[in-house]
Amino acid sequence: MNFKAMKLLTLLILFIDTNASIDVISEWETKRTSERVELQYRWVIVGDTLKTRQIKSMFMVKAKPSRIVENFRHAKFLEQWALGAKTCTVFDRADDAWITHTIFDIPPPFKRQDLIAEYRLERHVDRYTICFTALPDYLPSEKGLKRMKHYTGQWEILPLGNGYTEVKYLTTAFSKHMAPRFILDPIMQRLLIESMENLIKLSEHERRL
Repeated sequence: MNFKAMKLLTLLILFIDTNASIDVISEWETKRTSERVELQYRWVIVGDTLKTRQIKSMFMVKAKPSRIVENFRHAKFLEQWALGAKTCTVFDRADDAWITHTIFDIPPPFKRQDLIAEYRLERHVDRYTICFTALPDYLPSEKGLKRMKHYTGQWEILPLGNGYTEVKYLTTAFSKHMAPRFILDPIMQRLLIESMENLIKLSEHERRL
């Protein structure tokens, strides 16, 4: 497996989730940091039998929450910050809900994958929450693409005042490992941190649709 393929397939592992119950069995532990982003793991039990990890990333952005939210609502912005996204289309966009169809750029000989996900924006007194879940049957499957069927998690966007906003991303990793963790973890961590740093830059600087 070449390095680019492993990076993209590792990224897709993060997008797999289930509706099973989750029991937390450890505290959050910081695994990697950059100048702007912190990445943490904790262990959980899913459905009474599967031991796996939850993944959380956190960072601060000098931008209003509404500006950050727009980076999830427009295909052009999603393609700029989300690593591995070759093309993205947004459907049924409303103020508090939208659907995305993303095709991931995985090189041969591996089969390309796509993902259809529904996003719902919840406005609370002290924060915004973007919840997402897969909608695999929303569009017919395309020849040559493997549709991802399980995907759920959330983004929390918390205004801090003085123009700053805290962002938290949470997902749970489910997949049979294609390589040992000591190989996959550094790749996964770099992918996540680089995507989050892209999101920070896009939120803080001038951009156009």
